[in-house]
Amino acid sequence: MGAMERVLDVCKIFSSSLHPHPDVPEEDWEIWLDGFDSPEMKVCPKCGSPLLERQGKYGKFLGCRSYPNCKYTEEV
Repeated sequence: MGAMERVLDVCKIFSSSLHPHPDVPEEDWEIWLDGFDSPEMKVCPKCGSPLLERQGKYGKFLGCRSYPNCKYTEEV
């Protein structure tokens, strides 16, 4: 499946606000899509963005992809 098909599938599931900006070249969409294709993907209950595994001072945690606009976190 190509990047464009993945973007369209993701946008059907999530809101239209998750479309990459029209000026973003297609080859950069993979970076934007990071985290969307995981079968265990969790979504932020505050803003709907994917939760990504991150490494912090006290170990691993899930943090909102929209950080710093959304600061939601949860324990792994």
